[in-house]
Amino acid sequence: MTNDLTSRRCGYCKGRKRVLKSEYGISTIGCPVCKSTGVVNVPQEYFVCGRCDGTGRVLSGYASNKTSVCEVCEGKGWSNPD
Repeated sequence: MTNDLTSRRCGYCKGRKRVLKSEYGISTIGCPVCKSTGVVNVPQEYFVCGRCDGTGRVLSGYASNKTSVCEVCEGKGWSNPD
């Protein structure tokens, strides 16, 4: 694997640079994963994360509408092919 990085769309905010602040969607904040840039830098060999299917989010707890940052890709939506 090389160390060459490539810019990819942030999975957590879908490239929108902002995410909902509350579960009610009342306000938004800058994306904590991409730091409000809409893109993340990952090695060129990375693929869409298999754990979160590229969304950067996984269900948390028992509530079907609660999500947390994917621990495999750290919210980026891209992970190592290993």
